[in-house]
Amino acid sequence: MYITIFVVPGLPQLPIDVGLSLWYTFLFVLNRKEYRNYINFPFKSVFILLLTSWSLSSIFSMAGVGRAFTELIKDASLQIIIIWVIWYVVRTKSDYSFLLKGFVILFFFSCLYGIYEYGIKSNPIMEYELAACGSDNMADFSSYENQGRGYRVRSFFVHAIGGATNWSLFVTFLLTLKFKYKISLPFFGLSFITIVLSVACIFFSNSRGPLVFLFICLLCIIDFDMNRLGKKMLYFLIIVILCIPLIKMIPDEFLMNVHSIFDRSGKVDVVGSDEKTRYLQLAASLKLLLLSPIFGLGYKFMDVLSNSTVDNLFGLESIWFRTITYFGLLGVFANLALAYYSIWKIPRHYKSKQASVVAIAYWVVASLTSLPGFHLYLFYLVYFYYIKFPVQQESLIYKRMNLKKNIIKILLIKRYIRKRNFISRNFD
Repeated sequence: MYITIFVVPGLPQLPIDVGLSLWYTFLFVLNRKEYRNYINFPFKSVFILLLTSWSLSSIFSMAGVGRAFTELIKDASLQIIIIWVIWYVVRTKSDYSFLLKGFVILFFFSCLYGIYEYGIKSNPIMEYELAACGSDNMADFSSYENQGRGYRVRSFFVHAIGGATNWSLFVTFLLTLKFKYKISLPFFGLSFITIVLSVACIFFSNSRGPLVFLFICLLCIIDFDMNRLGKKMLYFLIIVILCIPLIKMIPDEFLMNVHSIFDRSGKVDVVGSDEKTRYLQLAASLKLLLLSPIFGLGYKFMDVLSNSTVDNLFGLESIWFRTITYFGLLGVFANLALAYYSIWKIPRHYKSKQASVVAIAYWVVASLTSLPGFHLYLFYLVYFYYIKFPVQQESLIYKRMNLKKNIIKILLIKRYIRKRNFISRNFD
């Protein structure tokens, strides 16, 4: 949701997410002594490189430093600073347990509103926000809601794609906690209902990217142990067979959306960007890169540059198209480093397959499409959980706990048998 804290004529509006990020950062700085001895932030060097890239692009921005600076503050607070703070502040399982309870409730209400939105084919809250903020301060994505593929639900989120990706991430996180970590979910009944409603809202969003994200993240749950893989495949086939009657109940517009992921011909029926559009965007991005190869054209360059090449960028439907044009080769190098760290280096260091899988899901989907409305802080919360508490370590703890319980049971049984024998001998 786009809610402004204050509006002052002549000054940029301050969205609530940016304001809260800066406020939490301020509180963190005041209490920084409490976190001095904690593990160093694993993305420190990469985030410094990213911030350097963004800063230099803003200094040499085609739109001018003044215009670019406000966007720099926004991106830095939401994509770097608050994530840095989260690493140090959210440290224990009790911290995650507290946050998870809140997220279950929030996502439950987002699903209820999403289903209501799908029923009335309108989003009153977003319409009110747009009317209050104005199209100059808030992106209007309402034109995409009925663009050839049926109504696209977005609930409280800015865009259907970002909203559905948030639902996908949350669903797979809950399932991973339940089936891999063997953790009891908070408000179990509500959590289960939220999972079901979230999956429904993912389909109601009529977006392909979130489905790809969901399918990849489900690999977090799969155990590739060959000794147990056959049994799990059998369970999977049974579930698929049981779900066939339910699949037939799904409206054709959603099935065509899923079909279009695997079959090019399916995209004829589902209106949206195709390979030709992506190639046009890539060609336009590379052409604009020549204007400022190292630092890019900076934030808001499209406000001052208007030609056919800029028109071919369309919505910059890939993280790489935006990086090439905004931040140049330095930005591309910084993002490649971030992808390497998140997919390979950090998961390998912490021995976490789940962290690697969720990072692959993000980079694949972000490369294939834009993700407006996707909350990076939620992504990193999940990612940090996977590396702070790897499944291998948790499984070992779980086995040790079970072993201790079994040993205690055996000792109690032996004690009971000895007592019974003692009593029977005395009685005799």
